[in-house]
Amino acid sequence: MKNKMTQFLVIGLGGFGLTLCKNLYNKGLDVLAIDQNEDLINSASEFCTHAICADATDESVLRQINVSDFDACIVCVGNIEASVIVTLLCKQLNARYVMSKANNNLHKTVLQKMGADAVIFPEEYVGEKVADMLTSPNILELAKLTPNFSIIEIKTPETWAKKSLIELDLRKRQNVTVLLIKRGDDVIITPEGGTVFELGDDIVLCGEQKYINKLKKYANIELDHNL
Repeated sequence: MKNKMTQFLVIGLGGFGLTLCKNLYNKGLDVLAIDQNEDLINSASEFCTHAICADATDESVLRQINVSDFDACIVCVGNIEASVIVTLLCKQLNARYVMSKANNNLHKTVLQKMGADAVIFPEEYVGEKVADMLTSPNILELAKLTPNFSIIEIKTPETWAKKSLIELDLRKRQNVTVLLIKRGDDVIITPEGGTVFELGDDIVLCGEQKYINKLKKYANIELDHNL
């Protein structure tokens, strides 16, 4: 996948597809949306560069728009059979990158067999995030870079306050690295060893998932205890 993507093809304008169009378009990116439902196309027209009412399972439609011109094709079709067909057609027509939405694990397996570069479960992802918000309100997972490596943001635990990075030695003791500290309007990027944590600091850290999970549990227990 390219580092910088600017042109997107979104196929299927259900709740997820429409939301995706809005967010990509609001970032100033080019978005072409396709759906068979004319009402959905009309609703999406203000949130994308172009919107086409057409059947994406028709190979001639995908040939005409030339799917290989887009940096990414996102298949958001709700119907399982249709999503499998569209994914396969996009790959056969040399789409650069195909991300497909799955409804269940079997659907995911089939999409992967069809050559999808990535398969997503939006409902599952949102469910995980909501659960994290409810059980760990003091911790924000910023990114899961790989299944085994994440970046999180936490509030300064009380036991870290007034102590420096050297004193805490987080890299050795917790197996995590501090990327930056947000203190009010100031941001301390790659803080030096002598940097002292203050209560109220927002600390962004990264590390292997198993160590991040331990840190999240520790930080959440301590922060909840002090509320």
